[in-house]
Amino acid sequence: MEFISKIEKGKLTFLNEEKVKSFISSIEGKDVVINIKKHKKNRSNAQNRWYWGVALKKITEDLYNIQGELFTKEEIHSYHKSVVIASKFNTLNVLGKEILIFNDVSTKSMNTIQFNDFKQTIQNHWAVRGIDIPDPNEENFINQIGI
Repeated sequence: MEFISKIEKGKLTFLNEEKVKSFISSIEGKDVVINIKKHKKNRSNAQNRWYWGVALKKITEDLYNIQGELFTKEEIHSYHKSVVIASKFNTLNVLGKEILIFNDVSTKSMNTIQFNDFKQTIQNHWAVRGIDIPDPNEENFINQIGI
């Protein structure tokens, strides 16, 4: 189980104290492992909605108008991962067979700042190819990434 908490003046406080107490009582008498790490805010739901609902939609529509070929959002997402953010491929030889290893860069694991950089990168990538991807509502987008 994972809980978000805050450390202030050396004291650990939980954002949802009741949920934590309930969980702790459910494991009473058990050995546990506690791992403390700095909280990383993953990309926001607004960023995800913009990417899948605005950016990928606009790209697929414009590519259809330019090339006459309809790509899916998933295909363009794969293109972004392999070309725009340059996921790496490696090969491994196992028992004489060449195995392709895909070191995937996941947009899902990006934090809000990394995703904002990704947003700018794909906007620039497509702008030079004649496809203008609109920005999300600037005020709401900036609030979501915590600037």
